[in-house]
Amino acid sequence: MSNSVVRGIANLAWAEWPHLSTALLAAPSAIMAFFCLGLRRAVPANIAYHFFMVLGIFAHGWSLSLARNERRHSEGSTTPRRRKTCTPLVRPASLAWGMFGFGVSCYLACRFVSQPGEYLGVNRAALRQTLDEFGVSRLDEMLVFSLYFSCFNPWLEEVFWRQLVRWRLRLEAVRFCDRARKPTKAARVDAACRHADVFSAVAYSAYHSVIISQLMPAWFNLCVAFPFLSVTGLVLNRVADAPTLGVGACVALHAGLDASAAFWILDLRFGWLDGVFA
Repeated sequence: MSNSVVRGIANLAWAEWPHLSTALLAAPSAIMAFFCLGLRRAVPANIAYHFFMVLGIFAHGWSLSLARNERRHSEGSTTPRRRKTCTPLVRPASLAWGMFGFGVSCYLACRFVSQPGEYLGVNRAALRQTLDEFGVSRLDEMLVFSLYFSCFNPWLEEVFWRQLVRWRLRLEAVRFCDRARKPTKAARVDAACRHADVFSAVAYSAYHSVIISQLMPAWFNLCVAFPFLSVTGLVLNRVADAPTLGVGACVALHAGLDASAAFWILDLRFGWLDGVFA
């Protein structure tokens, strides 16, 4: 594994790496800030973000195929080529439904503990007005977008964050790993992978904070959403490296979480459960 990383480093134009890596990490937050803080449009923000991810993936010579990426870009991988040990159509579906149930259960618990007419201290009428300003206004259109979001966003984000971005960060981190404290190549690679994974998880969580800041108070954004999404990014990084799971499992888990987030937004906007929760 360390030899493949070193070979990958030798073939890179290092003068370009810091700028390109920074752009990959900062662009999602910048896109969301432009569309959400400036234009206050949610759907165009997601479309632009997806376009950027596809452009970045193809510009680096990567593919939208998870398996093809694993075969062609082994540098930066912490595991040998995986052997499929589970039925690919059954297990991912179970993961997706399980994560969807977890996300919806958390949302229902938050509604249960909220005061009448509020959601975690935020006036629901004001929250619905904010969502309407962001373009979440017609149920038929939002149902179609929610289906698109739940299917394509997990796929693109896992290729982008779990494969492309981590690959770049891991290879770059090896170059700066302290040779005095980590004298062997294998130790430097392991340390570089750990640091790169933490950095990518934090960057993954950061762009979500731009969106959440427009809907929820600062305490929720900083003390709940940001830590939760950072930990989620770390967990997905570990799942991606697990020999019996891989990035395909990450897509399934991510799809379930995104679907539950879509349910959360649609219920807050259109009040499906207002008859159950005051």
